[in-house]
Amino acid sequence: MLLIAALAVGAATFGIARLTTDNSPSIFFVAGSERWARYQDVRRAFGPDVAARLVVSGPALWSDEGLAWLEQLETAAAGIPGVRTSVGLMSHHRTFEAEGSAPLAAADLRRRALANTLDRNLGWIDADGRWATILVTLEAEADGASVLAALKELVAAPPAGLEASVAGSPVLDRALDESSRRVQTRESPLLVVMAVLLLAVVFRDLRGILVPLAFVLVCVGPLLGVMGWLGVSMNLVLAVLSPLLFVISMATAIHLLVRFRGYRLEPPAAVAATFRDKGWPVLWTGITTFVGFVSLTVSPVGPVRSLGLWSGLGIAWMTVAAFVLLPAFLAVGERPLGAGTERHPFAAVERWGRRVAEWSVRRRGWVIAATVLTALGAVAGVARLQTESNALTYLDPSHPARASIETLQEAGIGSALIEIDLSQPPDAAIGSGEAPAFSTLDDLARLSELAADLRGEPLVLGAVSAGDLLDDTAALSGLPPPLAWRGLLLDPRGRQVVAGWRTPEGDRARVTVFAQMVGFDRLEPLLERLEGRARMSFPAADVAVTGEYPLLLESQKALIRTLAVSLALTFLAVAVVFRLLLGTTRLTLLAMVPNLWPVIGVLGWMGWSGTPLDVATVMVASVLLGLAVDDTLHTLGHFRRDAPSLGAHRAVARALEQTAPSYLLTGTVLAVGFGVCALSQFAPTARFGMLSALGIALAVVGDLVVVPALLGSTPQSAVQKIRGG
Repeated sequence: MLLIAALAVGAATFGIARLTTDNSPSIFFVAGSERWARYQDVRRAFGPDVAARLVVSGPALWSDEGLAWLEQLETAAAGIPGVRTSVGLMSHHRTFEAEGSAPLAAADLRRRALANTLDRNLGWIDADGRWATILVTLEAEADGASVLAALKELVAAPPAGLEASVAGSPVLDRALDESSRRVQTRESPLLVVMAVLLLAVVFRDLRGILVPLAFVLVCVGPLLGVMGWLGVSMNLVLAVLSPLLFVISMATAIHLLVRFRGYRLEPPAAVAATFRDKGWPVLWTGITTFVGFVSLTVSPVGPVRSLGLWSGLGIAWMTVAAFVLLPAFLAVGERPLGAGTERHPFAAVERWGRRVAEWSVRRRGWVIAATVLTALGAVAGVARLQTESNALTYLDPSHPARASIETLQEAGIGSALIEIDLSQPPDAAIGSGEAPAFSTLDDLARLSELAADLRGEPLVLGAVSAGDLLDDTAALSGLPPPLAWRGLLLDPRGRQVVAGWRTPEGDRARVTVFAQMVGFDRLEPLLERLEGRARMSFPAADVAVTGEYPLLLESQKALIRTLAVSLALTFLAVAVVFRLLLGTTRLTLLAMVPNLWPVIGVLGWMGWSGTPLDVATVMVASVLLGLAVDDTLHTLGHFRRDAPSLGAHRAVARALEQTAPSYLLTGTVLAVGFGVCALSQFAPTARFGMLSALGIALAVVGDLVVVPALLGSTPQSAVQKIRGG
């Protein structure tokens, strides 16, 4: 067994080195949704829409030297592998300069750009002329990290009097990647240190540290190794996988180690006695925890589904390892501390556990009343639950990626893209006469009017259509619209630009809307209004609103549904296990109360404290329910064995006497483990850690106080029906 463990960990090492991180927006999209399918179709028709902004400001911006560097920057960005287009106000206005003429003076160019609708709506310049940006779109298959690194290198050393940076969604994606990696490089090592210190304080010898850590290593290492070999990428959601499996496997090891050390027997006999006593509770807790995590696979959001899958596999492997590997660790690396001693190492805690159980049974009326009152208060808080779906707010306000986007938004330059797709239905012509839908000047004028109409919407910072391209060309060239449009289509670069907003066949067009980054509670009404205005302008067209940002917010809504479904599935599985163990519906319902109580308590706390549901906290309820039942199952294991002969009161007191040390230790390990996650700079991970730690604390209180109060007064007639009694 030890050889198997060593080989598994060794093979895992190479797989772990292959793990990568990917927080690109597409992995969070709802697979198979209508909006996702339409978005893919839009990208095929018009090209990718992922864009970064090179932002330039400073007192030298509107000097000849500043504009020359801005133009140089635009050209250099276009040459980076993976960049599809690099366009700003310099190339825009240079296009309309007469051949051989002197370039516009800086002051003249500034006045022209400030008055230009297209410059303002594409965010190439802000309303005050303090900022100039270059819009850099990426190829669909581009390596965003390498492109972003090259762009940052371009702006790293601007001339005197200029400041330059890179902003936009790719920068935000990389910031989220870094937050994911920080969980592995900072929070996880800190968790190991805290666990070692806790084990040292409790067990006070090297073996008490090494045995649990060896078991954790065997449980977590091979799983991460398999993920690496299979090419699984970590993300903001999967980042919590390692801490989760660490604390759960550590808690399992402590449960068995504490019991093992309580026997005054030689190691082989102590191992056998430990698993006779704890084997069934360990198996049942493995099953319920497995269900709690696997229930997340019902989510249509890929990262949450992956967390459910891999955590479920991890719990299954941990449960197997507890029976086939942990006994070997105990037999080789341990000895029962009770052997040869007159005093049980955890005797004081056991006596305390018995006294707490007896106190709870005697005062069960007060305990039950307090439980009900706190639950009612929590339910009132649940009604106040809010959601947070704005990825910007997941980062600290001072984070450069967040600050840059918010600064640009305040200046009227948007980074969140919404695409309004208008297409001609089959066998229909919705333009003038029999022409394709968006081919005539009248149709282009209507597109321009629609974009202008959309720009009046709150949260909209800019809107651009093919009609705006025509208006801009006519204004800058001085040509009438028919000649301006003809010139655009005859020029190769003009055709390329037009193709970004209208297909060459003229049967399809899009309007690109730059919006503020907000949550779906504010964005969803905006999307409905945008679609309504587009339908009014083109009543016969097939209209759809899509884009990366709406798709991300669609994912957030799906996460809320995940909370309800996964919690219901976990509750059903736990109830079935309790019914099998207890044999009566009455006892099953009583046993469920102390496990639902911490879940309701945490959700209520979220409501009263204003802690929102987000991409991570949406998983708290089902995960917490799966974990909370672990200690209850250990209590039930003792209770169902002793209650028929001792009676409910004495049986529950004896059960708490035998399990209180493990409950306090495992509760501390779990709370500390999740508490370490609360130190994360990524808000959802920090909230998940804090709420999970709170829930574990409530679960320990429930097991020590509420369970005895509910089970201790069970009539003997009901006790006799317990299966296995």
